[in-house]
Amino acid sequence: MYIEVIILAIILALDTIAIVILFVKLSRLKSRPITDSESRTNFLASSYSIRKLKKRYLVFSIISEGNVNKDRIQTSILRAMSKLYGEPFAYAAQPTLIFYDEGRKLGILRVRRESYSQLMASLHIAGKDEEPRILFVPMKTTGSVKKAREIIERLKPDP
Repeated sequence: MYIEVIILAIILALDTIAIVILFVKLSRLKSRPITDSESRTNFLASSYSIRKLKKRYLVFSIISEGNVNKDRIQTSILRAMSKLYGEPFAYAAQPTLIFYDEGRKLGILRVRRESYSQLMASLHIAGKDEEPRILFVPMKTTGSVKKAREIIERLKPDP
């Protein structure tokens, strides 16, 4: 009888401690509204101080019959990601064309690390339903812009 009472008291004490810890963690969250320019992922990461949201940089080349400008590349990739995964995911992944050389048809895409595999899947359908068709050829992935630019500089133009 006494052992059961002692066990019940220990369980209640542990529950009380768990509730106090939960309230302390919840009180540390930043209580502010999420703005349009800030995604839910950024808000949660800043609230919990998990880690900095990292990016990946994809060096790619383009095969097409005609010249392709930066705007067309950006919209093709965004449309393909929206088509496969929906608009909210496409905007949260933040695929951004940060460099494009129209003469050599080489470029650098920036995307969130968590969305890298979805970007690679989207590149296969990007630019297929427009004229002239575009074929994206991923060449190398890096974690820094500096390394991506070095890779582009090392690639020699086709004769």
